[in-house]
Amino acid sequence: FLTFDEKYMRSGKGKGMESQSRIIPADIPAELEASIKAHTAAIFRELGCKGVIRVDFMVDRASGELYVCEVNTIPGSMAFYLFEPMGISYCALIDNMIASAQKAYGDKAQSNFAFGSAILDKARLGKKAAE
Repeated sequence: FLTFDEKYMRSGKGKGMESQSRIIPADIPAELEASIKAHTAAIFRELGCKGVIRVDFMVDRASGELYVCEVNTIPGSMAFYLFEPMGISYCALIDNMIASAQKAYGDKAQSNFAFGSAILDKARLGKKAAE
């Protein structure tokens, strides 16, 4: 088990995830990047995701085939380090997530309906009806 610092902080102790270098954006061919972005967007839509997700991929170097490993619907530390190189600050990320959640809640509220009914008004629940 790793502590938060061991997993996410880059203090250079060479332990856990902290020693892993991150190259953002990844140094990959433009065609592969476009494929990953398209697959990620499709996965997001098809699964009905909201907010921030991270999709992990692997590429077979020999064949160039792309594989989806997992979808992280609550990526560690909100994956802020993935957004900063694209010019999205952590504060802006959180603001966008809140706005997205408010919109999703509003959209859901728009699709909830209740209809009044008197169907059970004369029901005798738990009692035997008179014969």
